[in-house]
Amino acid sequence: MGLFLLIFGVVLTLLGAGFVLGAHFSAKHQAGLEERCVVATQAELVGTTERSEEYMDKIEVTYHGTYVFLTEDGVRVSAENKSGYARPDEVPGPVVSILYNPNNPGEFMLQEEKKFVANSNILPGMQRAGIAMLVAGFPLLIAAAVFWKA
Repeated sequence: MGLFLLIFGVVLTLLGAGFVLGAHFSAKHQAGLEERCVVATQAELVGTTERSEEYMDKIEVTYHGTYVFLTEDGVRVSAENKSGYARPDEVPGPVVSILYNPNNPGEFMLQEEKKFVANSNILPGMQRAGIAMLVAGFPLLIAAAVFWKA
């Protein structure tokens, strides 16, 4: 019984910590991106790149748009969106509104993605789930220690 509680408590605690930290760092990254990307312009979708990433014996495929736009200085920039989509037909285009970083024009975000993130409950929900897992995991670890000593 003690071993079962220990394993379950460790798994819940690790998952909870991962969810809380993941939500924290995602929110921090998004806030930094929004702070740096302040110049608005129009961009044209010129291509889509397929990316695959292996995660826990599963290959996840995402599609990233490559956009071309002119900076305020008239420099033509071609850059790939860091956000990926599940299907190639979901990649926004052919013309989109973006916000780019004037100090690094290759860093940009689609304005519709900014609106989506602002209205999304994903990160707060992820953080709440992580906290719930931590709250459930710690008592299980304590119970496992009690059973282990008995």
